[in-house]
Amino acid sequence: MTSTSARRKLVASDQAREAARKHGMSGPEPGSENLKTAPPPADGTGIERNKATIAELVQHFPSCFVIDKQRKRPLKIGIDRDIQARLPQLTHKRLGAGLRFYTSDINYLKRMSAGAQRVDLSGEPVGEVTEAEAREAAARLAAIYARLPAKKSKA
Repeated sequence: MTSTSARRKLVASDQAREAARKHGMSGPEPGSENLKTAPPPADGTGIERNKATIAELVQHFPSCFVIDKQRKRPLKIGIDRDIQARLPQLTHKRLGAGLRFYTSDINYLKRMSAGAQRVDLSGEPVGEVTEAEAREAAARLAAIYARLPAKKSKA
């Protein structure tokens, strides 16, 4: 019988391969230690480049990064350094833009409640969201909602 953790890793791995296929990238062979990083789309917009970066992170770290916005979890503080150590070919600028894109998502910010578990690249808990971080996330959410057009009521 497989453990819950093993099942989650299999599902995450399948999601990573699907995300990679959507972005025209081939996924790593299971157990592959020599992972290559695909270049960002040359003619894409910033959003397309960020989506490609996230798809790549999902491919390499499926227990941490997810495409399904409803399953996003707060990331470890300093996770960018961990990623750079494992994927040195990923530029600091590209990684930073991709992580800002990922962590600016409404669903990510909603999960930034005080006490919520942060995860490392393996999906393991490594800390909690503080009260101050939760307040900052709430303020960012409020700013996002303030910029959204008001919904028109049905007459």
